[in-house]
Amino acid sequence: MPTDYSFRMERTSYKSQDLVYEEAGRKLVIYLEMAAALKKFDWVGCDTSFEKWTVPAGTEIAHETRDMILQRLEVWSAEHRVRIKFGPPVDMRAELSKRGWRIEEKKSGVLEARPPRRRGFLSRLFQR
Repeated sequence: MPTDYSFRMERTSYKSQDLVYEEAGRKLVIYLEMAAALKKFDWVGCDTSFEKWTVPAGTEIAHETRDMILQRLEVWSAEHRVRIKFGPPVDMRAELSKRGWRIEEKKSGVLEARPPRRRGFLSRLFQR
């Protein structure tokens, strides 16, 4: 049975893939990463990826269309046994800061993240 849309996965690195959705002159490319820490899923991505079309570039995706794409993706992923989870993007700056990392933004705009200082054995032993 022919369809007017298609999904495919394109590998971008050893731990990432693009999920490509195409329909009648429109294309949506969604970046996915391997879900190594989540045993229930194979791939994870950001739900914000469904806000604008890749082609035509920057065109907003209507809410009804977004819901339809997600329903189609649910069927496609079940048929292909690919477990995908979408959620909000993670603010890595906030996440690392909570864990004691020092985040510094250089004049060039580059972020530098430094891990917390390691405590010595005796310091940990006596909990000072």
